[in-house]
Amino acid sequence: MIALALTLIAGVFAMSRFIPDAPEEDQRRKSFCAAIEMSAYRDTSKALGIGYNYMMLREFAKDMEMADTIELCPAGQSRSDSLLTGAIDILVLPYSDSIHIEGTAASSPVDSISMWVVRAGDRDLLADIDSWLEECRASGRFNSVKDRYLRHSSPYRCGRRGWISPYDSLIKVHADSIGWDWRMMAALIYKESRFHIEAISARGATGLMQLMPATARRMGFEELVDPEKSIQAGARLLGRLSNRYRDMAADRDELEKFVLAAYNAGTGRLRDCIHLARQKGMEPRYWDDILAVLPEMRDSTILDNEDVQLGIFKGEETASYVNTIINIYDCFKNICP
Repeated sequence: MIALALTLIAGVFAMSRFIPDAPEEDQRRKSFCAAIEMSAYRDTSKALGIGYNYMMLREFAKDMEMADTIELCPAGQSRSDSLLTGAIDILVLPYSDSIHIEGTAASSPVDSISMWVVRAGDRDLLADIDSWLEECRASGRFNSVKDRYLRHSSPYRCGRRGWISPYDSLIKVHADSIGWDWRMMAALIYKESRFHIEAISARGATGLMQLMPATARRMGFEELVDPEKSIQAGARLLGRLSNRYRDMAADRDELEKFVLAAYNAGTGRLRDCIHLARQKGMEPRYWDDILAVLPEMRDSTILDNEDVQLGIFKGEETASYVNTIINIYDCFKNICP
């Protein structure tokens, strides 16, 4: 009996030598959450430092095969506590050679404008970040893109250069999907946000194309900080507005003016102007027809007009909005013929 037991044990031992060890569980990080806290770059006269860091975080996640969640820290708020508690993994801060947050470690500078801060014990993540940044610097991967983010340019003071913004490729794709000249859409984005992904209006319009969150949700979009989603959502709205006014507008140029006006003031306000113009005997196929009735839209007597449902409309802002975008568009056509 003892001999049989010993034989079985020996057999099991021998067989175990030929069974491969179970692979160790992959301990590599699968995702990260980052917050960008760079209020100094929220001034629209400054370079697009927040958008640049957003892009860099996205590229880092892509190269490291990690899922990412990136949020922007509201001006005046700090996310350092969130980093220390583990709620976020990376905190992006403006570069400073004297910065120190107890319990954290900072990466090498990101083009001398920012640094990515992690928890002091997260050495593997910090090593991955520094190694990736070094590779970017050595290979020059982002040199051509970096200038588009970090050199702020006004469309009124630039000659031909072949590009308008860091988001040209996205704008071209989504403008083409609705049959728009991409430079016109770029002009609208410049007017709305100056290409700052962090732009938020007093009314709560958000992102590159300054959509109201409720409007974006109706079209199936939630994350308007993401440049691609913001541009896609804005293009979808422009497409719907184009379909709305296509049969009314005299030609393509006039259609774009009607669409821009509706984008700014809303379809209800533009509908009231159209109704008033028709009361005056016009069939408003030209934007000038709308401009002609704007003085009456400002008068209190308009409240007695049953066809004007939203009341008084001080349309100077919308008139200026349309004119400004067309002027920017003309400048962009010179920059990118």
